[in-house]
Amino acid sequence: MISGRLAMSESLYRRRIAVILFEFRSWLDTLDGTVYRSHAADKIYTSHTSQLGYYVDITADTLGGVFFCVGLWWYITKKIMPQNNEVTTKKSLEDGIQNGAVERHPTPIKYTRKYLFWIMWKYGFLIFVSSGAWTFATKQYEEVFELTLLGEERQVLQMEMLRSNTTWLIFWLWRMLEGQTLLHVIAFVAYIDKVWEFINAVPVYGYTAFIALNLLTHAHIHMVRVRLGL
Repeated sequence: MISGRLAMSESLYRRRIAVILFEFRSWLDTLDGTVYRSHAADKIYTSHTSQLGYYVDITADTLGGVFFCVGLWWYITKKIMPQNNEVTTKKSLEDGIQNGAVERHPTPIKYTRKYLFWIMWKYGFLIFVSSGAWTFATKQYEEVFELTLLGEERQVLQMEMLRSNTTWLIFWLWRMLEGQTLLHVIAFVAYIDKVWEFINAVPVYGYTAFIALNLLTHAHIHMVRVRLGL
């Protein structure tokens, strides 16, 4: 909540403090999970969805991300919106003909506060669906790679597929696109003061990458199931 409040500031120095506080919160969140697993009877690195702490952790992560993103949205509205709550963020060129020659006249495009909120909301929604999709994919991978198979040949094949370049490439790509990483990315661009430029590119590149990675992941899981005879 403190980082969200500082993220609203028009001072770059304060917004950078907000980023540092947010990243410190993320580090504590990671440390919390590490400490829990070190003391748990089950040492397997997996989400313990049956524990109350799991849902408390998710709630805290969600609220932290929401407060931070709302703070950035509020800063954007103060930065680029005049008093009438509309903003000229870019110029479009409109062709006109004068004296037999084509001339270009800049025409300002005005965006409302609601539109700016919609832009930020789309990034927040990408974080949400990406987190859910990775959690679902993780469960699917656990079902095929942690399952004890009958027959040495199938067990060897299972291990080979787990260690294959394709599997680890997909894991790495998810590491770049899962929800926590997307929060770190928006924090980084806030630190370098490029939030508006970044979130304008999200609808095209972010969702395209997300859809492509989902298709690749589920095609890979299906292929693993078929080869293992599951």
